Amino acid sequence: MITPLKFGIVSEAKPGFAKVYFEEDEIVTGWWPVLSRTSLKDKESWPLNVKEQVVCLCDAYCEEGVVLGCIASEVDPVEPGADTGKFRKVFEDGTYIEYDKG
Repeated sequence: MITPLKFGIVSEAKPGFAKVYFEEDEIVTGWWPVLSRTSLKDKESWPLNVKEQVVCLCDAYCEEGVVLGCIASEVDPVEPGADTGKFRKVFEDGTYIEYDKG
């Protein structure tokens, strides 16, 4: 069985989980786990934003899946300060953290 890669919009979010709306199927998933960079000894928590576009890996019926992460799109483009060799985190209020390897 082929495991679909699907693109959707976050409809609800809480730390570590999200519900995703798939327009082409007109469904909202249950609470699916969101992929994290680490979860055993070191922890990371960054809830997704409602209306963010995400990519998911799921079974053929969208009963079980995982949110792999957010993706840039025409509606939500890559942050303008992004560049090769830079780490940037920009917050809604305009505050940002930046590290430039150069």
